[in-house]
Amino acid sequence: MKRFKIINMANFGSGRLQLSTGQAQARLHNLTHIKDDIYEIVKPVQFKTGEELGYDGEINKLLMLDIEEAEAEKKGKLPVKELIEKINACETIAEVQALTETETRKKVFEAADRKIEELEKFLTREAEGGINIEEIIAYINAQELESEVDAICAELDGDLLTEDEKAMLEEAAEKRIKEIRSAKE
Repeated sequence: MKRFKIINMANFGSGRLQLSTGQAQARLHNLTHIKDDIYEIVKPVQFKTGEELGYDGEINKLLMLDIEEAEAEKKGKLPVKELIEKINACETIAEVQALTETETRKKVFEAADRKIEELEKFLTREAEGGINIEEIIAYINAQELESEVDAICAELDGDLLTEDEKAMLEEAAEKRIKEIRSAKE
């Protein structure tokens, strides 16, 4: 059973919970006692922000936004910032999915969704036979991390761009990276 911390009010509709005595007593009318501190959910139960509990059951996208792994469960995983940088460097949707298939951390989940959406838009543009260089430059200028700028540049296949577009893109990327670095100082 994995341990989770509630980060937004969360509702659990099915599965098993590992609860403290106080948590269980407040919700006994919606639970069946299995053994020790383990309870089966018979009616939906709600937990407030900050509570910690064990949970064995389905974690859908909605619930994933309301919980995160407890610190003990996070050991051995990459820190969120490092994992998000790896996600942003992915060049395919399959790479993003492979990196995040067992993730439950909200920020990582949101970054993966953004990256997949970005890749889908890029693939759609590519399939339609063209890339709008001004859109790409605007997108580069909206990035907050060097790794994101680098990932955008890496995604663009050299065959899709003219020499002038490549030069414009490189110039915009260099300018944005300088701005990001100067903002850090």
